[in-house]
Amino acid sequence: WRDPRPIGSRRRSIPSSFNQRGSKSRMGSKAGASRPFGTSSPATAPRPAPSSTKQPRLPISPFHLKLLWNDAHVDPDDIVNREQISIAIIGAGAAGLMAAIHAGRSSEDRIGPIVAFDGAAKIGAKILVAGGGRCNVTHHEVRPEDYGGSSRNAIRKVLRAYPVDAVVDFFEAEGVTLKREETGKLFPTTNKARTVLDALLDSVQRSGVELRHPVRIESIDRTEDGFQIRGDGLEVQADRVILCTGGKALPKTGSDGLGL
Repeated sequence: WRDPRPIGSRRRSIPSSFNQRGSKSRMGSKAGASRPFGTSSPATAPRPAPSSTKQPRLPISPFHLKLLWNDAHVDPDDIVNREQISIAIIGAGAAGLMAAIHAGRSSEDRIGPIVAFDGAAKIGAKILVAGGGRCNVTHHEVRPEDYGGSSRNAIRKVLRAYPVDAVVDFFEAEGVTLKREETGKLFPTTNKARTVLDALLDSVQRSGVELRHPVRIESIDRTEDGFQIRGDGLEVQADRVILCTGGKALPKTGSDGLGL
């Protein structure tokens, strides 16, 4: 349809439902109340579009999950992914390194790894200062009376199992020749403690033993499956444990008596 009237004579008609101010009267509202033209009433306001992202639904409600935990008598905080190892050696000084070497050589059928832990930043600090920096490895004569802390029979059995000749042969096989001095002490022919330490570290590596340091072990608890070991951000389960923590001979090197 086309309006036949001239363009200038056309007038825009205002619907009767709008007042002179251009506002539409609301049904049932108070007298004089009005809403600006072009706006919608709250009842007819368009609803916002639904969000496209949906919240993920849990396969089980937190309430029922708590019931399951209570029925199983298991605390969720107690479930930790613990590392399983075969043998844990606590302390990687002279005794710890020797224990690691022989454990690695005699445990070829083990299931898990062998790990030696030490709290010092550098392994073998006490070895490097022993014997004035020359490292007196042992004495030509070692007697049970020279040791304390256990019965004479127990010490005698240990010394018989690994006598002085076995120590000399061990280092000879590792490329370290020992010499006997007038005091009866046995030193490396290089007169350098570094020779002894390097030989021990190389032998540990060839034996397949892992060295972890600095790791300070804080507790060892006996469990049904072996031993639970905790330390600096560490929690492992070990089948066997060898303690080589030493005494209080030189605290600044790590031998501060914590293992006692």
